[in-house]
Amino acid sequence: EMRITSNEVVIQNDLQVGEHIEHVGDTNTRIKFEDDKITLRAGGVDMITLTEDSTDTIAFGASISSHIIRNINNFNR
Repeated sequence: EMRITSNEVVIQNDLQVGEHIEHVGDTNTRIKFEDDKITLRAGGVDMITLTEDSTDTIAFGASISSHIIRNINNFNR
């Protein structure tokens, strides 16, 4: 079931998107989907990047991501 009104879209099952879910009127705020990678961007800055690879990572902030990257395979709780 899918329902569209003037202020919402309701989808009961899967939603498939090509690459972006973008905030209306704010084109530099979006969720970007790539193969094995999801990036949350606000104000044109990649705030959080999730990557599935031989080393799975969560990176926080584009300018500091090389300093704060967690290898979730080796994460100690």
